[in-house]
Amino acid sequence: MVAIASMSGMQPHTNNGAYSSSKAALIMLCQQLAQEWATDVVRVNSISPGMIHTSLTDRIYRNDDVAARRRQAIPMHRIGTPEDVAGVTAFLLSAM
Repeated sequence: MVAIASMSGMQPHTNNGAYSSSKAALIMLCQQLAQEWATDVVRVNSISPGMIHTSLTDRIYRNDDVAARRRQAIPMHRIGTPEDVAGVTAFLLSAM
């Protein structure tokens, strides 16, 4: 099982109380299920993406100043893509 959480589940962001709380709960649920289901050889992981450029966030990245500030906040200076998240998800769901 792979759940998509968010960096907001580990670090609160202003005006995102319900979102951050729900993502934190999802992360904890995955940790709990991983412990409980391990004996049945069920792997449980959560992915906590940071800044990802999607159709929902496109309006943010159309502003060159905002996009530049966000890139500067990331050590690799690169905004993630849905394909990045999909690749990690595929890896975690692959057979070991």
